[in-house]
Amino acid sequence: MCSVATPEPVDPKGPTDVQRLSTRCADAYNDGDFAHVADMGQVRAVRDTLFTFLMIELGAAEDCDTREEAVRRLEMAIGNIQDVIAAIENIQTA
Repeated sequence: MCSVATPEPVDPKGPTDVQRLSTRCADAYNDGDFAHVADMGQVRAVRDTLFTFLMIELGAAEDCDTREEAVRRLEMAIGNIQDVIAAIENIQTA
């Protein structure tokens, strides 16, 4: 089960890698519809479970601290989703 990601403290030197990953995710997801979110409370408030999943997976609480780790996690999620698609496509219809 995933832990709840918490927003990273604002660093006066600039955003951390984790903050960059979360910001990039929010900016890219659904054409930026949720680019305004600033913390996990706001993430959950938009009530989009896929977006929430992505923000949790790319967060510090899940130890996702590099671009490479983020890409690895996203590729694994894509593979899992493709497996589910294949399983559903193989359901015999009556």
